[in-house]
Amino acid sequence: MHPPKPWSKTIEPTSYEQIYRFVEQALDECSNLIDHAEADYYQGSVTSINQSTNRPLSVVALQAWSQPLNQLREARLLHDIRNGKAIRELLSDASIGALYGPVTDEGVALMKRVLDKTTEQLYATIPMLINKIADSMNLMEQYFLSFYEIEHIQDIIQNKRKEKLPDDYLETAYTYEKSRWLHIFDVNKSLKNLREMPQRTEDTKGIALSTLSKESQELASRTDCTSLSYLFALPECYYEARRTLHSLRTWLDEDAKYNDFIQTSLKLLEEKYVEAKKAFEIHKSQLSQVEHRAESFRSQLKKLENENAINEKKYDEFETRLNIKEREYISKRLTHEVYEEQLQKLLKQSHDEQDSIGHNLAVGRFQQDIKQLSRELPKLKSQVEAFQTRINLFQKRKDELIEMRIESKKLDKEIQVVLEDKILKENYFNRIQHCRDIMRDIYKCRKTNDLPQKIFYDLPVHNKHSGENEEGKIEVKQFQKLFDCRESFSWKIYLHV
Repeated sequence: MHPPKPWSKTIEPTSYEQIYRFVEQALDECSNLIDHAEADYYQGSVTSINQSTNRPLSVVALQAWSQPLNQLREARLLHDIRNGKAIRELLSDASIGALYGPVTDEGVALMKRVLDKTTEQLYATIPMLINKIADSMNLMEQYFLSFYEIEHIQDIIQNKRKEKLPDDYLETAYTYEKSRWLHIFDVNKSLKNLREMPQRTEDTKGIALSTLSKESQELASRTDCTSLSYLFALPECYYEARRTLHSLRTWLDEDAKYNDFIQTSLKLLEEKYVEAKKAFEIHKSQLSQVEHRAESFRSQLKKLENENAINEKKYDEFETRLNIKEREYISKRLTHEVYEEQLQKLLKQSHDEQDSIGHNLAVGRFQQDIKQLSRELPKLKSQVEAFQTRINLFQKRKDELIEMRIESKKLDKEIQVVLEDKILKENYFNRIQHCRDIMRDIYKCRKTNDLPQKIFYDLPVHNKHSGENEEGKIEVKQFQKLFDCRESFSWKIYLHV
């Protein structure tokens, strides 16, 4: 069985594994190029370097260069050697013996070699390395997509705008997209430094050690080359280039794991979605029950309020009639009692005195009046009690109305509490649903079988569209038709550093 044919970025990719292998190989080539350039810079000198030590090659070489090169610098009374012009003038003076101190042929040859090697690599090796790194980054920009958008991301990573953190459930997608842009920004920044290095070595100000990386400054201090800044033009390039490779390798690793992380986040969101939906439905049902109970209660309250409004009008009328009847009843009852006393007196007199017509008539009248009052008093009492019963009923219904109003307020508060709980559950459910839909869309896009092909031909990425057959695969003819237009599309993202 023949091994799989190596992929070229100019042809249609079949899988992400193919792209990963290509990028990894390209980064390895860049790493080897840096190693070879660095070895050529340090080991190709005329100064013998003891390679048996465990110290880094850069430290061993620069420590060996320090004495002869500093001797040359001092012979021309230079505080620092920062640009190529200073070296060329120094070498010119050395050739005609115009220096102010003794120098060795070994030192002159070493200085010339540093100048030649720096010029050679800055104008040949480093540009080639820049192109290889830029090509790898552009390819990664093209295929390593998060399918998640962060507003003003370029301003955020450059600290021009305050970062607005995402929902916790979208952290996976947000973190990768932000990291993706940080890698692009860092690599572009390093490439910018690499592109500017040739000009910096020839500027009048030259290379100031303080403007270089911390690593280069520490290396200069360790090797006693702090007054030989020009020597660190290439080491700075090696550091910047390795920094880009580290960033791109980190990005490669993150993209390879992105699908699994999205799948894990989506699984969690699916579980949260079920829980949130259940909680929301329960609280929605509770609110419905409370509202139904409140509606029924308000209906009863309204009836009682209408009844009470009618009773309020009747209350004064019944109270007036009650007062009249009470006064009438009391008056007749007192009259009855007085007549009883008078009758008893008359009857007592009848035993002591002889009967007379007048006496008998008086007794008869009292007896007749008492009899009449005895018939009227129960009726009056019954009427008084009836009026009092109605008035008591009015008061009872009024008290019931007050209690129902108090209960209605309690019910309103209960509705408010249940409503707030329902809104909280609904908002949380909507939040989970929104995040789940976003993560689900991301996962579907990333897991699309023909995603590399769609990206290669600059086609929309979604589950199904008019250009797909029943299996969701894009027709080959359509691929070929769009291939000719691909050159007009640029995948490169420019950052203003």
